[in-house]
Amino acid sequence: MIHRSVVKSLLPLLVAALTASPAFAVVTLFSAEDSQDDAHDNHLYELNPADGSTVRVVEVILPDLNGFSGLAANPGGTTLYALARIQGQGSSHLVSIDPGAIAGNMVPATDLGDMGEAFIALAFNNAGRLFGVTDDDFFAFSLTPKSLYEINPLDGSVIGGALHTFDGFNDDDALALNSDDGLLYHAGNGDFDPLVFESFDPDALPGSILNIAPDAALNAEANALTYGNGQFYWVQNPFAPELLSVDTNGNATSLGPIDHMSKGLAFVDVPRQQDNVIPEPITGVLGLMGVTAVATATRRNRR
Repeated sequence: MIHRSVVKSLLPLLVAALTASPAFAVVTLFSAEDSQDDAHDNHLYELNPADGSTVRVVEVILPDLNGFSGLAANPGGTTLYALARIQGQGSSHLVSIDPGAIAGNMVPATDLGDMGEAFIALAFNNAGRLFGVTDDDFFAFSLTPKSLYEINPLDGSVIGGALHTFDGFNDDDALALNSDDGLLYHAGNGDFDPLVFESFDPDALPGSILNIAPDAALNAEANALTYGNGQFYWVQNPFAPELLSVDTNGNATSLGPIDHMSKGLAFVDVPRQQDNVIPEPITGVLGLMGVTAVATATRRNRR
């Protein structure tokens, strides 16, 4: 039996260990809700990448938020960046969201700044530089042709002039980083134009653009795009949203329907608590208590 003085000395360590819940990061797929969905327009959806089913719905807390038009995560980071539509304003706002701060079904967002233009797609490159495509749709408050810009991730301001102007007009456009080859991929179209799927190096435009023949399963509505697990995840068709996997050659496989209008996909590491596992500090304290008990018993036997 352990002497009470030993238990008393080890008790603070045991309490500290019990309060230190073990945590680990889970790569999680999030979808940002399009503001055209009148029923819900300020939510992030955690999706199962295997079939597009919703795991949970999280309300994003930001004054006058009226939906999103793009979503991205800095490679290796734990923060989401989103193109937010603010009620009564035509230009997009760049906002940051920490998925680790989700409490219940809500998470706060930080407004980093007014971008001065309406943007429709967002992506980082492997170096952590942020890029966006402007929205020239008839209903967007933008007179800028569909163009690629570099964006300051600290305040949402545009860095320099347009890096490239894409052909056609916006209906929906999407932008994503392929972290394996380091290129950005753009999917887009106009109201009466066929779907365009292309890769490029933002530092070597327009010469680096490579057009990819899209699969017949991909229609003209490229709503959202991200890359993970060696493939793209693509959302199309706002009236019957569908998640597809697409390879770098444009071959597509339907994964399943999704239950909301998505305008942005991103994978990000999210801290999670590990259930039914005794934290290492606790096992250490318990082990120390066991050693102490054995030592105490041994001394008594010698007497």
